[in-house]
Formats: sequence, C-alpha cells, structure tokens
Amino acid sequence: VLEPFVSLSLKVTHPLQVPTYLRECIGQAEANRTVVHLSIPRDIQLAEIDETDPLFNPEIVPEPLHLLPAPVDAYEWVAKELSNLQKLVIAVGPRAVGVGAEIESLAELLDAPIVYSIDAKGIISDKHPCVVGVHGAFGLPGLDISRQVVAKADTILALGLDDLNPFLTNETGAQIRALYICEPNFSSITHHFHRKRTLVAPLKDTVQHLTKRLTSSKKEGLLTQTEQLREQVKLLPPSLEPNSLIHPARFLQALHYY
Repeated sequence: VLEPFVSLSLKVTHPLQVPTYLRECIGQAEANRTVVHLSIPRDIQLAEIDETDPLFNPEIVPEPLHLLPAPVDAYEWVAKELSNLQKLVIAVGPRAVGVGAEIESLAELLDAPIVYSIDAKGIISDKHPCVVGVHGAFGLPGLDISRQVVAKADTILALGLDDLNPFLTNETGAQIRALYICEPNFSSITHHFHRKRTLVAPLKDTVQHLTKRLTSSKKEGLLTQTEQLREQVKLLPPSLEPNSLIHPARFLQALHYY
C-alpha cells in the first residue's frame, strides 16, 4: 500500500529477517534522506528468538556519523570570504532546527537577510529584523519581497536546506549564484550544483565558529537594501470580508498583525 509513497517498503515474514531488513531501511533513510516503511506483523513481534545469536547484535544497526569539527583554517577562510560579500543571502532549511538564535547573530554580523524554505518555518523568528520570510512556497516564489531579495543576491549561504533550486537558479534552471553550503552530515551535501565552499559539521558548531571569526562591519550589505524593499512592498492585513481572496504566503505573514 505504501510503496508509491516511500523509497523502500519491506515486510518481515520470518524473525531472522528483522535485523537485515531493519539495517536496510535505516541505511536507506539515512543515506538518501527519505521515508521508508518496515512492516513487522504481530506474530513476528511475539516470536521467541535466541538473544545470544550474533544476528541480533544491536551494533549491526547503522548509526549516524559523529563528525569531528572542521579544521580551524576552514572556518577562517569561509568567514573571511563571507565578510567581503555584499550581496549575500542566508537560506535556512529544516536541518537547521535548534540553531535559530545562532543564525540570527551570524546574519547581523554579515548584514545579510535571511530567507527560509516552507519546511523550515519556525526555526527563525519572523520578528527578527534580518528575516525576510519564506521563499519557494506553494509552488510559487513565495512572498514578493523574498523573491526580490533572492533576485538581488549573487551568493547563497545554505544551512541545512533541501531544495536549492528556488535559491540558486533562474527561470531556465541554470545556476546563477555562488553557493556556500553547511550541512550536518555528508549524505546531505548536494551534488547538483557547484559549491564554492562546503562545511560539514553539526550546524550549531559551524555557525558559532563562523560568528566568532566575524566582527561587526560597517559595509552596506543586502540587508540594507532589503529594508528599502520592505517600504516598497508593504503587506496590509488581509481583508476579513467573506469573499476576499489572498495568497497563502501573504496570509502567513499577515498573521503577525493579529
């Protein structure tokens, strides 16, 4: 039943299959960042097994990689390059959960606006002055201001982002912006786009290391231009008339008025 919706669906028919199928499913999910399904019928769950059988050793189940910190020089190089960029946008994805405050501090030092994918909503406070809003939602570019800010960027700093297309490409699908990518594990690194720099480590550690190596700059980054765009693209609260229509992305932003 679930095969059309998952990348792997297995059903256990014998107790000895449990360790192998479990390993296969976990490996598939971790390697491809996808959804898998493993069906273990009740009779298999109630079956008796030999706990001394090495087949049932829990150590055979794959575990996520525990990465060592990146070399100090890597943070120094990336921080120096980012500090010299004036058309930088920070793009946040779902794997940045728990790193919101650190990303906000980084954006302030870089004078860079923050946009995020719809599945990352809630990681960053929409009330923070650096936050522009969601981009690439509902099959459209999202809010007008998000689209305009990304259009003005020449570099994207991607933090735990799944779909990079709306942030990097033009209408023909060609990559037109440089990519700095930070991911918590190797399996999340994109191979579809050219990467200028890649940092692989827990995202909170990566953002904190970059922040420590930056100093407050007087340069006028893209965030300053974003403030000007805010004035040009003011979004009023949605009308409460029964027959009024509003784009869902506009409604999400307008919620802050109430």
